[in-house]
Amino acid sequence: MTQLGAELRRFFARRIVRGVFLVAVLLIVLVVTIGTAKGHRGHEYALDPATGRVTDTQTGQVVANKPSGEVPSGFSSSDGAGNIVFGQSDTRTNIGKDLANVIEGTGIALLFVAFALGASFVGAEFHVGSLTTQLLFEPRRWRVHLAKAVSVALGAAAFAFAVLALVALAMYIGSELSGVVQGLDGAFVAHRTAQALRVAATVGIGATLAYSVTLVAKRSSAGMIAFFLQFVLLNLINPVKKPFGPVSHYMPLRGLLAIVVKHTPGQESVQEHAIHTLAGGVTLTAVWVVLIVGGAGILFARAEVR
Repeated sequence: MTQLGAELRRFFARRIVRGVFLVAVLLIVLVVTIGTAKGHRGHEYALDPATGRVTDTQTGQVVANKPSGEVPSGFSSSDGAGNIVFGQSDTRTNIGKDLANVIEGTGIALLFVAFALGASFVGAEFHVGSLTTQLLFEPRRWRVHLAKAVSVALGAAAFAFAVLALVALAMYIGSELSGVVQGLDGAFVAHRTAQALRVAATVGIGATLAYSVTLVAKRSSAGMIAFFLQFVLLNLINPVKKPFGPVSHYMPLRGLLAIVVKHTPGQESVQEHAIHTLAGGVTLTAVWVVLIVGGAGILFARAEVR
């Protein structure tokens, strides 16, 4: 337990972790602030084809005069009774409506951050030679490996959950100040909290997989490239076509993405259809955790560390 605590302190003491968290905070504040400032209330308008007058259906005020039959750009139209009725969508910050999708998108970005954090955690130790010194005090390499793996998982998961909590807080403030606040009941909080915990756990697992690859390759770049490259291959290789389809179908990243992103049944693309359920993603990820983390431990226990 003492060793795990030491590894956790080492994880959070790294400048890259603090720097990335600061950048994340700044991006969250900037994006939500811009979105809140630019958001506008949705309106429904009626265009009289005969006169070209555009009227706000709520207030009855004439807001524009257009040539007969022309619908202003930026609006979608549909035939109404006598007039052409068209609406301007509501673009205000709406935490109740948008938070679930925002958590998914942020979770995907956090996965790639986790790959960098996990790989660099042990890559830096190989670079400066501190791992050799550590093994002089704790020669049981499996214990060292598992302590580092668990600390990376917990550290990255805590990092991700903190970022997601800040996203939710920023959206709530934006919704309260100049947006829409609807449906924020106990069920909403419970569902979004469970989603954030699921995403954070997945991010922690992703960081651990990248750490394990780096433990064998001994270079941070190898652990990061191994997972960044998968994203490219997932989009280039059709998972249902041979001979390379199975490679794309069962990549570790596909399982991680299946846990983070909720797919609508019957609307999956070819790529999403490969592994498109939460159960499938968990199963595939669990298999890769055993293979990669376990395999890295076996190789690390026998490798020469300088």
